Amino acid sequence: MSDWWSGYPSPPLVYRPMHEWQQLAMSGQLGPDDQLYDHVRGVWQRAADHPALQPYFPAPQVNWPAVLGLGALAMIALAAARSSTNDGLRALGWDGLKREIFRRDSYTCVYCGHRGNVLTLHVDHLTPRSRGGSDDPENLATACWFCNLEKGTRTGWEYRWWRLFSGR
Repeated sequence: MSDWWSGYPSPPLVYRPMHEWQQLAMSGQLGPDDQLYDHVRGVWQRAADHPALQPYFPAPQVNWPAVLGLGALAMIALAAARSSTNDGLRALGWDGLKREIFRRDSYTCVYCGHRGNVLTLHVDHLTPRSRGGSDDPENLATACWFCNLEKGTRTGWEYRWWRLFSGR
């Protein structure tokens, strides 16, 4: 046989009606990686990828800690903790909210890393109110007066990219 045929089933297995493929899959004689020819679409595909055979090959269980790694799980845990903290912040007035945003961000500008106090820092909208941003704690961040002034009506993402490419 030539190399182009390697990996495909022998010709007697190729041309079978779908109900026979399903019986082979139920009996365990057809594996999920076995190749079959779908004559309707005119393509070769793995048995587990064929829609009519998917119920016979359940998706493997994913080990999420191994896939994502500890760093991603830590990020998910921090995001969950932060969102639960932000739920309580919504009930505060603006002064209390501002103080809690500073505390959440460790009195550090999220754009340049400048550490300051309530006199030198501002609360910045990541998505400006002029562009549909809200006063939700998820949309607020600590910024030094210079970054807040320079950012203007850019989003936080746009401002970071602008700083990166403008050399600031």
